[in-house]
Amino acid sequence: MDTTKRVASKQRIINKGKFTEIVVKLPKFLRQCPVCLLNFYTNNPLQIYCSRRCRNTAAVRRYRQRKKEAIKDVPCVS
Repeated sequence: MDTTKRVASKQRIINKGKFTEIVVKLPKFLRQCPVCLLNFYTNNPLQIYCSRRCRNTAAVRRYRQRKKEAIKDVPCVS
């Protein structure tokens, strides 16, 4: 199974008289999403997750982990 998203290449057509030149701008970075392990391309060097869904999933996991640790720190009253 191929886990690489297709690259939505940005094309620009330049007309030069008789000749037409197509310039393709490819993404600069290949990353792997830490949530779903999908390989994806990005132009943004700060992008960590492949989609909003994965970004939100990671945020919820961090939130639940913080809450779990906060409950452990509360002393038990009997």
